[in-house]
Amino acid sequence: MPVIVLLSEPTPSLVQGIMRAGADDVVMKPVSTKGLLERIHLQIHRRKPFIVTDAYAGPARKVDDASWAIAPPNPLYEKAMGEQVKFHDVERGIQNALIEVKNRRPENTAPEIVALLGCIVPMLDKGVVSKAALGGLQMLIKLNQDLMGHMAGSKYDHVSELCWAMITVSETLSADVGSPPE
Repeated sequence: MPVIVLLSEPTPSLVQGIMRAGADDVVMKPVSTKGLLERIHLQIHRRKPFIVTDAYAGPARKVDDASWAIAPPNPLYEKAMGEQVKFHDVERGIQNALIEVKNRRPENTAPEIVALLGCIVPMLDKGVVSKAALGGLQMLIKLNQDLMGHMAGSKYDHVSELCWAMITVSETLSADVGSPPE
């Protein structure tokens, strides 16, 4: 369902918060009927693609990289075009979009894990688990724990074992702060 928020006293931080929360559009009051209808028309005919990150899933915002965007279900378009919208078709569209969202989180988190490993491994090659390496290892543990939660039931469910192995190794290394890694 597209969300259009009407504001009478907008502040930059309020508008940013509303957009971060996933609203499709923000309209400032007073607004004419014609202006509001134009915004609704845009939501029906040119719905923003959805982006998925580890912290946000919703309409693409100006700061988002939309290259990984997905097309959300848009039954309002079908109704506006005079087509009959069946409840089970809407439900199926929503379920397919949710599956795609679930698959995108691991795809977006994987490059972050690779980059983090690229920083941690050279630190460990120095022969001691430093406090800087410990910070990276703790971040790696958290990323993999979060990723495991998002992968359950996705097409990446089988990668959970790799995440578990990274968590186990990271926890073992974290216990060796100030010592050579085993």
